[in-house]
Amino acid sequence: MIQTPAAMPMPLTQLWLTHIPVIISSFATLIIAWTGFRSMQRNLAITASKADVAANRADEAATKAATLVADVKSHQALAAAKADQAATKAAALVAEVKTTLVSTNDLVSDRLQKIQQISDDTHVLVNNAMGQQLRTNAYKARQLAILTKDPQDIRDANDADNALSLHMSKQARVDHAVEARVKADEAKAKADEAKAKT
Repeated sequence: MIQTPAAMPMPLTQLWLTHIPVIISSFATLIIAWTGFRSMQRNLAITASKADVAANRADEAATKAATLVADVKSHQALAAAKADQAATKAAALVAEVKTTLVSTNDLVSDRLQKIQQISDDTHVLVNNAMGQQLRTNAYKARQLAILTKDPQDIRDANDADNALSLHMSKQARVDHAVEARVKADEAKAKADEAKAKT
């Protein structure tokens, strides 16, 4: 039986040659797929490695943060304790200053009262001496005016009388103020004594 060329099988070389483009493209696709797969494996390995490094760094950062938080809390506790100690010392110093201030105020008040008393006494003494001098001058000027009857002597005598009157009115006001201050000081002293007794 004779085979017709259409029914005859193709030789293998020819078969390969006719299918070479398909084989090459399939082989190229296989190489590309394999290369892509290996690249994807490497990328996944790198990504996994990077993720592990990031996770390790995150763990380290969390540990450091926890340590810092613990340090901050201990520093806060230490600072609070120091603040409490400082507040206690400050309170003690305030109490001491208050006590010292009260005793100093009392001492200063007593000394000021004594100074005021000396000032009042000196003022009264000087004013009395001035009053005596003005009385003497007015008396002598009046006597001279009576003897001489000179108009200038009479004016001088009137001026001396006016100076004496003016001084006496001012002295009366000063004496009244001194008396009022003395009475107020006495009343305050009595009130302080009564307060000290209770």
